[in-house]
Amino acid sequence: MAAASIAVSVSMGAMKPVLEKLATLMGDEYKKLKGLRKEVSFLMCELTDMNALLERMDSADKLNPQATNWRKDIIDMSYDIEDYIDDFMSRVGEAGDEVGFLQNASHCLKTFKDRYRIANQIKKIKAKVIQASDRRKRYMFDQSIFATAPVTVDPRLSALYVQSANLVGIDIQKDEIVRWAITSEEQELKVMSIVGFGGLGKTTLANEVCREVGGKFSCKALLSISQKPDLIKILNSLMLKLELQPYSHACEPQDLIDRIRKHLQCRSMLASQPTRLKGQWEYIQDSLAPEFVTDTTYEDMMHIIDLSYKNLPHHLKACFLYLGTYPEDHKIERVELVRRWVAEGFVSSSHGQSAWDVADSYFCELVNRSMIQPAYEDWDDIRINVTHCRVHDMMLELAVRKCREDNFISFIDDPQMTMPKGQDKVIRRLTVDLRDKEGEMTVMANNRPLSQVRSLNIFGGNCRIPDLLEFKFMRVLFLDVSSLKTAIDLTGINHLSQLRYLTVKGGYGTKVLLPAQIRGLRFLETLDLSEGCSQGLAEIADVPRLSHVSVNWGWNLRLPYGIDKAKALLTLNGFFLEESSIESVTGLGELTALSELFLFYQGETEDNNGGDVTLIAALVTSLKKLGNLKNLQLWNTSSKVFSGDALLESSFSPPFSNIEGLYVNLLIFSGFPRWIGHLRCLRGLQLNVKQMDQEDSDIIGIKLTSLVQLKLRVVRIPTERIMIGGSTGFKVLVLDCDGVSCLTFEAGAMPDLRELQLCFDPHEWDKATPVGLQHLPSLKKIQLGMIMLYSDKRPIEGKDAGMMKRVFQEVANALPTGPKIYVDIWPWSRPEEART
Repeated sequence: MAAASIAVSVSMGAMKPVLEKLATLMGDEYKKLKGLRKEVSFLMCELTDMNALLERMDSADKLNPQATNWRKDIIDMSYDIEDYIDDFMSRVGEAGDEVGFLQNASHCLKTFKDRYRIANQIKKIKAKVIQASDRRKRYMFDQSIFATAPVTVDPRLSALYVQSANLVGIDIQKDEIVRWAITSEEQELKVMSIVGFGGLGKTTLANEVCREVGGKFSCKALLSISQKPDLIKILNSLMLKLELQPYSHACEPQDLIDRIRKHLQCRSMLASQPTRLKGQWEYIQDSLAPEFVTDTTYEDMMHIIDLSYKNLPHHLKACFLYLGTYPEDHKIERVELVRRWVAEGFVSSSHGQSAWDVADSYFCELVNRSMIQPAYEDWDDIRINVTHCRVHDMMLELAVRKCREDNFISFIDDPQMTMPKGQDKVIRRLTVDLRDKEGEMTVMANNRPLSQVRSLNIFGGNCRIPDLLEFKFMRVLFLDVSSLKTAIDLTGINHLSQLRYLTVKGGYGTKVLLPAQIRGLRFLETLDLSEGCSQGLAEIADVPRLSHVSVNWGWNLRLPYGIDKAKALLTLNGFFLEESSIESVTGLGELTALSELFLFYQGETEDNNGGDVTLIAALVTSLKKLGNLKNLQLWNTSSKVFSGDALLESSFSPPFSNIEGLYVNLLIFSGFPRWIGHLRCLRGLQLNVKQMDQEDSDIIGIKLTSLVQLKLRVVRIPTERIMIGGSTGFKVLVLDCDGVSCLTFEAGAMPDLRELQLCFDPHEWDKATPVGLQHLPSLKKIQLGMIMLYSDKRPIEGKDAGMMKRVFQEVANALPTGPKIYVDIWPWSRPEEART
C-alpha cells in the first residue's frame, strides 16, 4: 500500500511503522472490524499529511519553538499509537475466513474486550490527532518552516582564500602531492584522492597544491562539486577557469565538453570520461592525521559535520542516529546493525528486495558518504569483506546529541544512576554503558518513564536483567555482557509479545537461560546466541517470523526437531551435524528460502555403523534443494571428509546459482566440480578435490571472475604443470598440495593477489617454488605451512623450516613488493575420506 513507500526521516522512523500498521488494519486480515475502518482511514490521511510536514521540518535549518514542540509531540504520539496497535494485534490476531463459523464466533467472543478497548483507544487517538492538526493550522507551521532565515556562509569557502602564511601543518602533505603531480614524466591522467570527514582541511590542502603547481601548467581549474551537481553549471564554471567564454544560451553538456576538449587539445581530459573513472577509490579507515587540520575551531568543525548529516537523504538519517546506541570506539558488526534497523522499523522491503537487503544497501551508502568507517574481521589483513564499521568520535558525538534532543535514545553510564540524566519524558530506547565500571545495577522497569522502552541495550558491567514482564512494548533486546559472571535469566522473554530482535554476547561459559518454549514470540525475527551458552533451543519451528538463528558452535547444539516447519528461516548458524537426527538434517531441504547455512562436524565419537556417512548423504540431498543459498559453510574439525560427488549429479541447472561464499571442507570431490564455473557471484571458495588438471585451472582463472579468496586442497600431486592464466581478481590463495612446484602463474594472471598460503608435507617437497611468482605484482605475504603427518616419517625439525624459508626468500627478494615469508608447523594430520 502507499504507506510502504514512506521514507524514514529524522522523525526517527516513528511515523512510518504507524502508517504501515494502520494500512494493515485496513487490509483483508481485519476487514471484520467494520466499525473501526472509517476511523482508521481518517487517521491514515491525517498522519500522512503530518509525516510530509515532519520531513519538511527535518530539512529546515532551524525551527521556531512552537514548531519544535509540535514536532516532538507528534513523534511521541506516533510511538504511542504504534504501541496501541501492536498490543491490539498481539491480543486479537488475524481474523481469517478459513476458520469455521463456531471457531470464528468463539474468537470474536474471546477478543470482544480487546476490540472494545482498541475502539476507545482509537477514538482518543483521533481526538489527539485533531488537536495536533488544529495547532498546526493555528500556528501556520507550513508557512513558518521555510520563512526567511539568516544565510550562513559555507565554511569551506573561506579555505579557498586563506593566506599561505596563516596555514599550519600542511607543508609535508602539500609537498608530497606536488612531487607526485609534477615530477613524473608520464603524460597521462592522474587522480589523487584526499579523503577525510568534514573540517580536516581537504579543500585548503587542494587549493594550496593548485597554487603551488598552477604556474607549471598552461591552464588550471579548481572546482567544488556538490552531492547533486548541476553539470551545465559545472562545465560553464570550468570554461571560465580556462578563460573560455561560457555559453549564454541553452545547450547540451556534450557541446560544452567538446569545446573544452578542443581547447585543451587533450583526449585524456577528465571531462572526456564524465561517466566513469578508471581505477578504484579507496576510503581510509582512520581519519587523516592531525597535521592536516588548520586553526578551525571546534564549533566550526562540528558545524561542518552537522552539514554532512543534514545533507543525508531522509531514509538514512534515522539509521545514522541509531549508531548512537553503541559506545565510543565500538566495533559494530554489519549484519547485526542491519537486522536491528529492520527490527526497529526503519527499513521495509521494497521493489522485490527484502528489508534486510534494503538495509544492507543503506549501510553501504553510509560508508560511501564517509558517515561511518569500514572495518574488517581481526584476522582479515587483506580486507576482503567489509564486515564491521566504526563511528568517528565526532560523528558519534553528533548522533548522541541529536538523540538526546529528540528523545530518540536515552543513556545511562553510571551504576548509581537509576534514570538517564535530565530525563522527564517517556523513554523509548535505552542504552546502558557500564564497561569498566564497578558496582551492580538493575534496570527498573516499574518506573513509569521506563515502562514503554522498546529497545534496551546493555554494554558491559554487572547489570542485572530485570523482570522482563514489565517491558511489554520491547522490540529489541541487545546484551553485550562478556564480563558478566552470573547466568543471564531470559526465561521471561516469552511474555515480550512485541520482541523482534534478541542478541546475547557473553563470555566463554556465560549461560543463557531460555524458557522451555518461545512460541509466544510471534514477531521474533532474529535470535542470536552465537556468543553465549544455551542448553538448547526448543520449538523455534513454531515461531512464525523467525528468520535469523545463530548459536554458539562450541556447545554442540543439535538441529531443533521440526526444523522443516520454520519456512521463514533465512539464516541458520552454529548447529552440529552429528548431534542432529536424520529427520532434522533431511528437513533442511524444506527451508527453500534459506540464504545462509553454517554447520559443524566434529566427529569425536566412533562411527562403526556408518551412521555419519548416512547423515552426510542426507545433508547433500537437502543441499541440492536450497537454490537460494548465498553463503554455505560446512566446517570440519575431524580427521574425516565425506564424498560430495552427489552434488555433481545435478539436474540441468547447477546448484547454488546465487551463492557468494562456498566453504565446504567437510566434503571431498573426485574432481573439480564443473558446475562451480557457472557461479558468477562466487567471491569465496574452499574445496577439497582428489585431483586437479589444467581444465580445472582454466575454470578458476577464466570463469570465476568475481572470486577473491580461494582455499583449495588437492590430494594427489599433479603429474603435469598446472598453469593459472586469465585475469583473476584473487586477493588470497591457499593451496594445500604436496606438489606446489607444479603450479605456474602466468603474467597478468593474478594482479591483485596479496597473500599466498602454501601447505605441504616437507618430506614430499621437491625443494622448488611455484613458477612465475615474479608475475604477482601485489604480493605482500607468503605463508608456508608444514603438515605434521602422524606416520613413521622423520619428525619435522627446525632445520626443515629454515631451509624452506631460504628457498622462498631467494624468490621473494627479487619481487618489487618484497613479500614477507612466514613458516608454521601444523600439528595435525590431513583428513581422510570416510569409508562408504
